[in-house]
Amino acid sequence: MLTLCEALCLGESPAAFDTRSVEEMMARVLGSALLQQQRLGQYSVVRQYTVRNRHLKHDAVLRVLWTYEPGKGRRFKVISNQGASGVTRRSIMTLLETEAANSQTKSDPSQIGPDHYTFKFAEPAKDDYRIQLTPRATSKFLVNGFASVASPDWAIVRVEGKTSQRLSYWVSEAYIVQEFARFGEFWLPHKTHSTAKIRFVGETELTIESAEYRFLGAP
Repeated sequence: MLTLCEALCLGESPAAFDTRSVEEMMARVLGSALLQQQRLGQYSVVRQYTVRNRHLKHDAVLRVLWTYEPGKGRRFKVISNQGASGVTRRSIMTLLETEAANSQTKSDPSQIGPDHYTFKFAEPAKDDYRIQLTPRATSKFLVNGFASVASPDWAIVRVEGKTSQRLSYWVSEAYIVQEFARFGEFWLPHKTHSTAKIRFVGETELTIESAEYRFLGAP
C-alpha cells in the first residue's frame, strides 16, 4: 500500500487514498496546527460582525478587538457599534462570550480532529485536498461538511457545512463557510459567513471579517 508521500509523488488523487491515509493526513494537519500554536505567541485582531435580516432597516455592525495570550485564552472589547441593539446585540455578545470561554478550556469543542470527527477523502479541489467531515456526536460546534487542506503547509484553508445540532431553541442549524488566510507565517481566520433561521424573525446572516492582525511577541 502506498504511503501518503508516495501517492503524492506519483500524482495519485485524494480519492485513491484509503481511510488510514486520510487519518494520517489529518494527523499531519493537527501537528502543523500545534506547531503554529506554539510559535504564534500573543496577538490581537480586529473583527467586524455584520448581521443582516429583512426585518432590520440597516445591517447591524459591531467591531471588536480580540487579544489572545498563550495560557490565558482570548479576551474581547467592543470598539464600535452601528445599529446593533436589543436581541441582535445580545445575540452577538453571547457569541463573543462563548468564544472567549471556549478559548480558556483545555479542549476546543470545535476542533477538527479525530476526537470530534471521522474523515473521508472527497473529490479533489483545484489546488487543495477536500476532506469530508462527519461529526462523532451532535453538537452546535461541529459541522456536517467539508474541509479543504492546502499543502505544503498542511493547513486548513476552508471549512464548509451545516452544524449537526440546532444552535438553540430559537435558532436552527446554521450553514457556515469559514475561510482562512496566511498572515505573515501563520494561517488564521479571515472570513466567516453563516446563515440560520430564527423563530419569528426568519433567515438571518452573520458575516465575520478579520483584519489588522498584530503579532505582539513570542510565547
